[in-house]
Amino acid sequence: MIMTLDESKKSMRMERNHTRKPIFKKVCIAIVLVIITCSILWFAVVNFKYQHYITGMEEIYAHRTYALISDDGYTYNVKFPSYLSLVGNLGIQKSEGSNCALIIWPKMIGEAEYGVILSSEDGSGCGVMMTKDRLPAAGASEKAKQLVAAYQDEINLLYEKADAMWNLGLT
Repeated sequence: MIMTLDESKKSMRMERNHTRKPIFKKVCIAIVLVIITCSILWFAVVNFKYQHYITGMEEIYAHRTYALISDDGYTYNVKFPSYLSLVGNLGIQKSEGSNCALIIWPKMIGEAEYGVILSSEDGSGCGVMMTKDRLPAAGASEKAKQLVAAYQDEINLLYEKADAMWNLGLT
């Protein structure tokens, strides 16, 4: 059987389209499997790291935010990392009448990061990155250092309470 040039081109196009469909399907399946695998690994790693922080706490917001108001008037909270992020946080502050809060960002590997949110008497406030040793991190402004010095006793208490609650090795 002899094909015309048009018929030959048409036949070749059909053949190419026919072989592209299985390749496209395989690529799509591979992409979906990679996404599912990454999601499962992320979920396992995050749960392994954060699950022990929420013991005795109540989920207060969807997307895994937990809180506990202790008998001594302090609020503890745990925010699990958002989807495919590895950064969540732990927080503690006095439930009422406090101008100081401690935030801890646990790392999956390595040392946690620390910060405080402080309000001054004039109503302004600032966030200050801190060290594990309860000092302002390098590069803190003079105002931040002064605020930390003014609240050092309360900051020390927050570090101690955070360590007692979550066993962070801070004392």
